[in-house]
Amino acid sequence: MIKNNAYIVSVILTLTLTCSGCTPTARERGVILTVATYNVHHLRSSYLAVRDAIAAMNADIVALQEMPVRGKIQYSEKLARDLGYRNISGKPYYRQGPGNGWVLTFLSKHPVISKEEKKLRGSRRALRIDIAVNNKPLTIITTHLSPFVWSRDPIRENRSRSSLRKTQIGELIRWSRESSGRTIIMGDMNSIYLMGELTPFPQNKFTDVFDINSTDCPGTFPLRPSMLQRVRKIVPFTPELITLDYIFVSPGIDVISAGVNKSSASDHYPVTAKLILQ
Repeated sequence: MIKNNAYIVSVILTLTLTCSGCTPTARERGVILTVATYNVHHLRSSYLAVRDAIAAMNADIVALQEMPVRGKIQYSEKLARDLGYRNISGKPYYRQGPGNGWVLTFLSKHPVISKEEKKLRGSRRALRIDIAVNNKPLTIITTHLSPFVWSRDPIRENRSRSSLRKTQIGELIRWSRESSGRTIIMGDMNSIYLMGELTPFPQNKFTDVFDINSTDCPGTFPLRPSMLQRVRKIVPFTPELITLDYIFVSPGIDVISAGVNKSSASDHYPVTAKLILQ
């Protein structure tokens, strides 16, 4: 009897040890992907500084806002070439004279199945790509929503801008419903949570990547002293660092980690997230 019990125990231990790595966990079954969003401030500091900041992220997909087009110079193509990415760019959504302006750009290490662009209210745009990562389809949308304005009547003007951004976010949400599955929406939303403009994202089951650990984003936009002084005349307790840039993920995407890289290459800090596609 003792021998039989010993045999049974040895069999159980053998099966347990042998198969402990056989059944993959949820994370092992999924595909890991690192994404980032970055407003590059039309490369105002320097091309090399922005290039190095993007390289340091080591992301699979990077969404860029305020990517400049200057005449025949396509900086997004140069970045893609220098860093080993595919370049997917839209049409100018902000013009700075003939032949000059800003475009939305994706840098992708994965082949792109399709690309589409949408005009939003107020002359803004959104850019969408569809990719497949290990046969798992994924839709990614980026945008740069209408900014704050500083006029003689900033309260009235920014109420109008707030209403405009709410409309733009509604357009984004409706457009995302055309996706057949997992979706990421990321970019410069020019909004903070206290304004109430971002509520359609959680209402439509999109999760802020920083919510995974119930922590707030440490901030993506440091306010210059002159700007901070103006803002505090309207909102006295405004912090020196606010969040304007976000990554939202749909069901079917888990978040491993999220972070902000405090690079001085732009007036915005890039946001990164390590994700699992289930």
